[in-house]
Amino acid sequence: MLFGVLPPRQWKNIVCSGNLQGLFMVTHKYTYIAVIMGAPPDKVVGLIFREQLPATPNPKENCAMKNFGNEVTGVLLASTLRELDDFAFAIRRETMLELGHLGFGHIGGALSVVELLAVLYGSAMQVDPSNPHWEERDWLVFSKGHAGPSLYAALALKGFFPLEMLKTLNQGGTKLPSHADRNLTPGIDVSTGSLGQGLSVGLGLATAFALDQKDNTVYVVLGDGECQEGQIWEAVLYGGNAKLENLVVFIDYNKQQLDGYIDDINPLGDLKAKWEEFGWHAQDVDGHDLAAIAAAIDTAKDAKGRSSVIVLHTIKGKGCSFAEGVALNHHMRFTKEQMDEAVAQLVRERGADHGLES
Repeated sequence: MLFGVLPPRQWKNIVCSGNLQGLFMVTHKYTYIAVIMGAPPDKVVGLIFREQLPATPNPKENCAMKNFGNEVTGVLLASTLRELDDFAFAIRRETMLELGHLGFGHIGGALSVVELLAVLYGSAMQVDPSNPHWEERDWLVFSKGHAGPSLYAALALKGFFPLEMLKTLNQGGTKLPSHADRNLTPGIDVSTGSLGQGLSVGLGLATAFALDQKDNTVYVVLGDGECQEGQIWEAVLYGGNAKLENLVVFIDYNKQQLDGYIDDINPLGDLKAKWEEFGWHAQDVDGHDLAAIAAAIDTAKDAKGRSSVIVLHTIKGKGCSFAEGVALNHHMRFTKEQMDEAVAQLVRERGADHGLES
């Protein structure tokens, strides 16, 4: 497994020791391996690696050898991936507890984007919880706004507001409505929930930042069912032509929508290929693989002269025993007992994964 992520803005803090030189190898499945033996720290543009390799790697392995240099697009550290893994687990648990307290909600799509939110708020995005309106921050347009509960959990865990506030989800007087609202919730950049509009908003923001020569990056999260909206494809056409290097779009391709499976209702086909036809830099990624997501973001930000989209292959309701794998899990009702047991199972499975259970 890949070890972790250090954002580009932190590369200056890298401390390298020893006599460095290196080889960079890319395998066939999201595998980036760097063997470091020698460039001085100020020459290291970033490293993405899967495991510690011997000083003399076997050239017969199924990988392509490349010179160490600008092809390297990210930095991965073991400690950071552990932090992201802990963060993702906490987001999923708090999202389930938050919804369990309410007894109903958009659980399926909220849980399918947990790993993405962990990478964005744990590594990729420049944000300041003490100053949500910081002008130099990166912006998130969470177009599938009905999945707000997981975004709220990420924001609370990041420190934008107290965790206790999650218990007020969708109740009278709350600052956490069922769909994201920038006028109510600290850390929400754009009010969303009217599906199909978020990509247009994101393109407008990215265009404005580019015209003003600002460094803000705009991230947009779309649902797959949302990609059946006509306005999405108008925006895709503009985005391909605009070539916005400060924009990264994610599609939560969990293969389900409100009333069934995508392929039974209005199939989307190969989304990566479709967006490429419109001129976008496009990638397919396992949407529950933290390191693969982080590496894809680094690759997207390194793509010059094109807007970028990352298609995240995910599972709707991921991690919740009564929601994952269920056909109609877009919006569900459940008892507190059901959710308590689902959370307990989540904790048990994590313990087993980490060797905490016999």
